[in-house]
Amino acid sequence: MENSGYVTPDLEQRHPFTDDILGTELPAKWKGLSINKYDGMTNPDEHVEAYETDMRLYTVNQAVMCKIFLNSLKGMALS
Repeated sequence: MENSGYVTPDLEQRHPFTDDILGTELPAKWKGLSINKYDGMTNPDEHVEAYETDMRLYTVNQAVMCKIFLNSLKGMALS
């Protein structure tokens, strides 16, 4: 799609996920993450550990964990 000289990438190019991961439904009891979003300025291992701990309250399904992970990032880390 072209708009004022800016080409918008296809949605498929804006994420690293397979159709299976994208199609995975979130757990019925999903309330959202309770951890702070990671911006790339602190230890990434600590963020991943906190993320996994938070997610295990809802699921151990790896597809769900992958699908939600981008929601735990912001700023430079998300870019």
